[in-house]
Amino acid sequence: MLIVDIKVAFFNVKQIYFAEEPFDLKKCDMADFVFCTKRVDLKGFKRTEQLTSIIDLTKNIDAIWDGFGKRSCQQTIRRGERAGIKVVKSKDFGSFYNVYNQFAKRKGIRPFLGLLDIQKDTLRKYGTLFLAYDGNDVLGGHVYLEDKDHILGWFNASRRLEVESSKASLIGMANRMMHWEAIKYAKDKGLKEFDWGGLWVDEEAERDPVKKSINFFKLSFGGDKAMRYSYEKIYSTKYLAAQYAYGNSTKILQMLIGNMKKDKLGKLDT
Repeated sequence: MLIVDIKVAFFNVKQIYFAEEPFDLKKCDMADFVFCTKRVDLKGFKRTEQLTSIIDLTKNIDAIWDGFGKRSCQQTIRRGERAGIKVVKSKDFGSFYNVYNQFAKRKGIRPFLGLLDIQKDTLRKYGTLFLAYDGNDVLGGHVYLEDKDHILGWFNASRRLEVESSKASLIGMANRMMHWEAIKYAKDKGLKEFDWGGLWVDEEAERDPVKKSINFFKLSFGGDKAMRYSYEKIYSTKYLAAQYAYGNSTKILQMLIGNMKKDKLGKLDT
């Protein structure tokens, strides 16, 4: 089990990973249990279900590799190696943080209270980082969380939204290579499970090509689908009020943007 302490404005949030089931915690405004293995009903906790994919790291490494899609995964990794992409386990969280900030801005990510999802010091304290390079240029990075038995995809970011198509192709190869290096790293450490950090349910993926593509990418590594359960409990009325205010402000912003778009359409029609 791993407990990650996160500062959200002046609130103390604890994210708990790799627990079997939730339990009460002290000295926090909100407890967020991520991907528990047991489905339970516990007073005060809000439960959500999340499908994910798990790679069994107790298998032989050759068997894990053989489970990868030959064209979609194995060949892409080999092409990246021939192209000279280098993947390293790194402590350079500053480089990853810079890539992540630019990636988040271009993706329009707006986390709770308008803050970045994570702080550099938190990444450095809890994360295991892999960076991919084309020469001296950072293509992207993946940050994972781990305890003594599990490793889970936590944050990832790349420069694919800001580079030319040839470099974007390298980034596609690098993404698979970083996951492969993380899998080998976890296997060598004796960890038992590699968790992809979530899948879309089939019905939703079929309705959205982007979600379908994400599922295809993750499942091409040969993991098994599994259901996990996340639990949230808010201990602070101030945190609850801030969450409510944030939700309302987001709805108002979406409404204003919608009205602006209608105004522009009206002007175009005339």
